[in-house]
Amino acid sequence: MLTTMNRLAGTDPIEHVVVLMLENRSFDQMLGAFQRLYPDLDGIDSDTDARSNFDPNGQAYFQIPNAARVVELDPHHDLASVLRQIGAAPAVPGRDPRRPVWQRAIRAIRNADPIGWLTDLWSARRRRAPIARALMAAQYTGNFVAEFVRSYPDSSPEQRQQVMSYFDIGELPALHELARNFTICDHWFSSLPGPTWANRFFLLTGTSLGTTWMPEHSTDFVNSELFDQETIFDRLTAIGRAWRVYFHDFPQSLALSRLWTQDSRRNYSVIDEFEVHASGPHDEFPDYTFIEPQYFGDDANDDHPPHDSSIAQALIARVYNAIRGNAELWARTLLVITYDEHGGFYDHVEPPATVCPDGHQAEYSFEQLGVRVPSLLVSPWVGAGVWSEQLDHTSVGKYLCDKWGVEPLGERMAQATSLGRAIRSGAGMRHDTPERIEWTTGLTGMGIVAVAGVPNENQVALLALADHLDPATQVPAEVPRGVYVAQAVSTGPEELRGKALRFVHSE
Repeated sequence: MLTTMNRLAGTDPIEHVVVLMLENRSFDQMLGAFQRLYPDLDGIDSDTDARSNFDPNGQAYFQIPNAARVVELDPHHDLASVLRQIGAAPAVPGRDPRRPVWQRAIRAIRNADPIGWLTDLWSARRRRAPIARALMAAQYTGNFVAEFVRSYPDSSPEQRQQVMSYFDIGELPALHELARNFTICDHWFSSLPGPTWANRFFLLTGTSLGTTWMPEHSTDFVNSELFDQETIFDRLTAIGRAWRVYFHDFPQSLALSRLWTQDSRRNYSVIDEFEVHASGPHDEFPDYTFIEPQYFGDDANDDHPPHDSSIAQALIARVYNAIRGNAELWARTLLVITYDEHGGFYDHVEPPATVCPDGHQAEYSFEQLGVRVPSLLVSPWVGAGVWSEQLDHTSVGKYLCDKWGVEPLGERMAQATSLGRAIRSGAGMRHDTPERIEWTTGLTGMGIVAVAGVPNENQVALLALADHLDPATQVPAEVPRGVYVAQAVSTGPEELRGKALRFVHSE
């Protein structure tokens, strides 16, 4: 077990924090096999009977090492689906001073399942009893395959198996090479049992303002629907710390309206500038860097099914190599690699309870974390091994706030475990880390167009955001929501990048 330590102020050798957040994979699927190397890791024990889930026909599907690079069907991972996967209480209308009761109820029903909703609610109330919760924890298996079949009733046994399957050690060349050499966080949970946007908001702002839904139209970004919470970027700007977001096509972080100011937009750069900036003097590199993957196109590298996982490996290697190639920068940097949520794939650890970050509970209580996600800490100041303290996405913000002396963003971030506890400043800088991760150039994946012919919910939401923000192509409100679904299939990364550049460079 990796030894952690509390640091005193002024002893942290880290001057630059770089976060790469990918999409929709569970810990068991991506890193669970590393229990074979680290017995203390809470993963997959290949020497015991494999864990299983059942489909509605009673067919068992086991955890086996045959995960596919391209998963044809994207498991559902909206709030209602994830709550069913983990056997948790359904979403019910909560309190939110920004929205009226009728709107909260509509949002809650939209995120829950209207059919059988009252039955689920009754079951949820019974499950709140401590004894019942303890019994459930003791026999937690989840309903991941059953929920997949609920979404895809005509799926094949091979497709259902992919919900349970995992990558064996070495099958993910970049992620696994870094896992061998740096710190695996085996109890890093997504911040809520829900989809992409809300979890990304928790990393950048400590809250999602009570929402879990994904936008479907440009009109979703006006009036009370704005995501106008304070961001970690605001806190860093206020104390003179430099930050930058690097993006491939359209950055999801631009959904946060506080980043629409001209000063904030100047801190957005295309990904090709990352290597340029990383090769320069370390004191000119941003204090905090957030990297967004490519979400669209046949060469999308976000790791969101059905995108080819090998392309995400190339991105991980690219980021590591750029930092590692500059000795001065490497000696002062912590690279955090994580995933926003589990994407509907199986993980055997039940998500624990947590605290609501604020008074916003319009669609969910936010008192339970989401499913575990694969996460690594990469730096010459962390050890090779496993760190098992409970973390979630707000642990990144907690570290930044503690490190630079600013107030945390909300109660969740205030109570989160800081990543700084893994920094081994007293042990000295390591000199045994890989100098480079080799990867094949020109990797191509099947892509969402070739595999499924339909966009994922993140692509629809990003296209709606881009249409709202792009000064050259504002879309009328009367354009139906279905247009975004049709357009997101054929919209390419170049077109989205053009929209992003027009916005960030507009006066």
